[in-house]
Amino acid sequence: MTRRVEGLEQLVSHEWLKLSPEDARLFDIEDGEWVNVSSRRGQGASACDGYLPLGRVLDDLPL
Repeated sequence: MTRRVEGLEQLVSHEWLKLSPEDARLFDIEDGEWVNVSSRRGQGASACDGYLPLGRVLDDLPL
């Protein structure tokens, strides 16, 4: 999660990860398994918390 947006950490205090079942199989990720995620903006670790339908990029934020 980016730490660049003021107030975001108060709304969402932890990282979370959801992906399609197809992507989970591709990367051999099970529901509940901890995954390291990184980008040019930062890195974090999160447990895979459920699955999204194929083609969906973002689901409801866990607020």
